[in-house]
Formats: sequence, structure tokens, C-alpha cells
Amino acid sequence: MLYNAKYSLGQIALLYKELEEAEEYFVECVNAEEMEDGAYYYLAYIEMLKGDREKALMYLNLAIEENSQYYEKAKNEIAFRVIMNKVHKPTNEKKKENKLRKKEKESILHLEKTYEFV
Repeated sequence: MLYNAKYSLGQIALLYKELEEAEEYFVECVNAEEMEDGAYYYLAYIEMLKGDREKALMYLNLAIEENSQYYEKAKNEIAFRVIMNKVHKPTNEKKKENKLRKKEKESILHLEKTYEFV
């Protein structure tokens, strides 16, 4: 379950605008091949903040490929509006099954909502 801790630490680092630290945690999640869809989404977001639209587009497309729900999430995110016309629209509903327990899912959701609020 170490990947869950790294994912949460990445979300917290993003809250504090520590982009490099957040990026490191999300890359570790991708390399561990766990929670890739969320990690790719946040990596895309970080790249948009850095101004690298091409890299952001690549990460966002990977997130959507893993979990089609990220397409709708990205459509509602202001940071992605300038690249949404280049994003691959999902052709089917695909959601990656994760191994998280209810408490871990609630923790991730809480951090997402906290970030949106901040």
C-alpha cells in the first residue's frame, strides 16, 4: 500500500504548491504501476502549471486511456481548457479497478476536494 501513501503525499505537496516534490511522488506511482490514472492526471495538471502543454496533453491522454472518467473531470478543470480540443475523447467507459479500501478512497477524495477548495 506504499503507492497510496506516495499518491497522498503527492496530493499534499500539490496543495502546498511544491510542484517538483508532487511530480516526484506521482512519477513513483506511475513507475510502481499503481494508481496510474490519477497520477497521470496530476502530472498533466503540473505540466500545465509549468506551461508545457505537449507533455500535459500526453499525460492527460494516458489518464483518460486508463480511466475514462478523467475526461469529464478535465473538461471541468480551468487549467485544461486550452488543450481540451486536442484531448482524445474516450470511446468506451473504462475504469481501472483499484485495490484501495474504503478509508483510503475517502482520504484521496478528501484531498482532491481540499485542493479544489484551496
